[in-house]
Amino acid sequence: MPDAPVLSILVVDDERYARERLVELLEPREEVREIDRADSGNDAVEALRTTSYDLVFLDVQMPERTGLEVIETIGPSNMPPTIFVTAYDQYALKAFEYAAIDYLLKPFDDDRFEEAFRRGLEMRSLQEAEAVADRFRRLLDASEEEIVAAADGEASEAPDADRASDPETSYLRRLTIDLPGKVRVVSVDDIRFITAEDAYVKIHTADETYLLRERMHVLEDRLDPSNFARIHRSTIARLDLIEAVYRRSGGDYTARLETGEELDVSRSRHEDLLAQLETGLS
Repeated sequence: MPDAPVLSILVVDDERYARERLVELLEPREEVREIDRADSGNDAVEALRTTSYDLVFLDVQMPERTGLEVIETIGPSNMPPTIFVTAYDQYALKAFEYAAIDYLLKPFDDDRFEEAFRRGLEMRSLQEAEAVADRFRRLLDASEEEIVAAADGEASEAPDADRASDPETSYLRRLTIDLPGKVRVVSVDDIRFITAEDAYVKIHTADETYLLRERMHVLEDRLDPSNFARIHRSTIARLDLIEAVYRRSGGDYTARLETGEELDVSRSRHEDLLAQLETGLS
């Protein structure tokens, strides 16, 4: 540990919760002198042009300017050591590994943060030899074919989900939910329904509701369609909990669960839902 704080850090993420989560983990560290925040790629570029940072936590997917576009704008040689924060799939994660740049996959736990922070410090010590700039150049120059080649056919599992080893049944079995100071494991069998919440989804169980950083259509693809159905643009429901589907005045529909909740059903999804329910009963 250093005798005095030495690190000036920039945290870049368009989601307030994600920014504050990183700040909470960084603030107690003796190495950290100051922490700046940016909530967009444009703000990140402005901050990097006006301030010298020792380490950057950079969200990959942001409106206006992505994390990679931030690097392109600033230039690889001018970027501080950077830890990507991402919700990307396995091939993109392999691309970051291929480029030897560390990343945090949302949601991440405290131990994974510690590992990434340590590697960030190691990257900082190598920066004078332009090792960091070389890694950024490799990442920016990597083609889609190189990314797939880097994956080499191996399924790199994200830490937020466990899947079956059989590729034909490789649906989610459980989720890990990042909470302040801990990670909660939620079995997919405990999920009643899921709703969209801005850039997150809400996981509804019998006892709790959890926020998870995931896109609705991505989560839909990872759930077993014999157990779950997308009944609305913003809702996924557990099929075996649906006890009735009602037609409302005006041509809209509602699904009532055994637990008493009533969920809107899109007109365009109504027939598909009934077909899935009939398949499950046959």
